[in-house]
Amino acid sequence: MQWLALAIGIIVGVVVGFLAARLRASERITSLQVQLIGKEQELFTLQRSSVEKEQWAQAAEKQLREAFDSLAGKALETNSDRFLKQAHEQLDALLKQVRGDWGTHKEQLKNLVEPLEKTLQKMDVQVRALEEKRAGAYKSLEKHLQQLGSDQT
Repeated sequence: MQWLALAIGIIVGVVVGFLAARLRASERITSLQVQLIGKEQELFTLQRSSVEKEQWAQAAEKQLREAFDSLAGKALETNSDRFLKQAHEQLDALLKQVRGDWGTHKEQLKNLVEPLEKTLQKMDVQVRALEEKRAGAYKSLEKHLQQLGSDQT
């Protein structure tokens, strides 16, 4: 009988130990399930926060691009206007200089051409006088030749 009581005691001890372990395991499972639900909620919150941060970053990037494009466009327009204004001013200055130089050059050319013109007019008068003398000489020579021709005939 002692064996039987011992066997029953062991069986009862094993069953009670099993039930106690199962109860502790059940409590542990319940605790872990509660932690899992908490972690899932935390993960969901983090994912939602991550999506919101990504959307915010994209919106901020878009705004920065638009602002940069606007500023770059304004800077380019300002620089273009400045460049055109400066080019126009330089061209005007160059034209004024060329016009002024043209007046000076024109006067210098006139001073060079006037003496040449006077010299050419004098030469023209001399050439005309020589031409008249030559024509007179040829007429005189022609008369002499005609007289010689008529004297011989």
